[in-house]
Amino acid sequence: MSPFIPNNQRLRQFGLGAVRFGKFVGAKDCKMPSEVLIVEHHRGMDGMSDSDVLQASDIEPLIRNGIQATVHGDWNEEEALVWQEGIGTACLKLLAGLARPYKFAVTTHLSQRAGAGLCSATAAHWNPNTDGHTAVIWTSDTVFVCVTVFWSAV
Repeated sequence: MSPFIPNNQRLRQFGLGAVRFGKFVGAKDCKMPSEVLIVEHHRGMDGMSDSDVLQASDIEPLIRNGIQATVHGDWNEEEALVWQEGIGTACLKLLAGLARPYKFAVTTHLSQRAGAGLCSATAAHWNPNTDGHTAVIWTSDTVFVCVTVFWSAV
């Protein structure tokens, strides 16, 4: 281990672990600006307490509420852009209201229900214990909405 990085025993003393290197951000224990200590605090499941871990079942009702609060009435071409932006904003506000240590990304697909199909796929490579994604489909007589939410622990 580099003499500029505290040893693992000292890290454990503070309940810390997993030393890795990154760009200089002013870490107190580093003697040279080219080396910096970035420390990850480990708690429970991959750094998360059990109560902080999100599941799709926690997310989906919020997304439905965000859609229903935004889309009103029949399909209207002029309103569609407003609805699309409003759904994304409403969903992000509801997700942020969970006050959990996550970053979120929301995509919104809106179309008029006229018998046309929509194919959509998502894929991700991350920590399956803490991160995830889900898609919520909502329809009315004239509007089709598909919202996909990605979440990643920070």
